[in-house]
Amino acid sequence: DSTGAFSDWVSIALGTLDTPLRPRKQKHVHVGSKADWHDISDQHPQTD
Repeated sequence: DSTGAFSDWVSIALGTLDTPLRPRKQKHVHVGSKADWHDISDQHPQTD
């Protein structure tokens, strides 16, 4: 319906977005509350 409350919206089916989004990790946050058994073993900065 082009006359309803959402007539100016555009819908896109999520299945059409087939390119994987893989953002690069930049830092670890809230590491002060991580589980003791979880080890962070990469070079990214860590903040509480």
